[in-house]
Amino acid sequence: MSTTITVHCDGCDCTAINEAITYIDDKGYVYCTRHGVDRKSVRRCRKLTPAEQRTIRSGEPIAKY
Repeated sequence: MSTTITVHCDGCDCTAINEAITYIDDKGYVYCTRHGVDRKSVRRCRKLTPAEQRTIRSGEPIAKY
């Protein structure tokens, strides 16, 4: 049985959820594309792979940064 949770962008006042989450920073916060690109200028932040996106949506942690 597959469980899907709602994941929100950690950017200020962002309404992006689940499918739009594409970046993660070195602290584990997740972001939409717009906020992820902005975050890269301040702290280590990278694009999630499709498999990592599915893992996060299922409520599981990803293996490493």
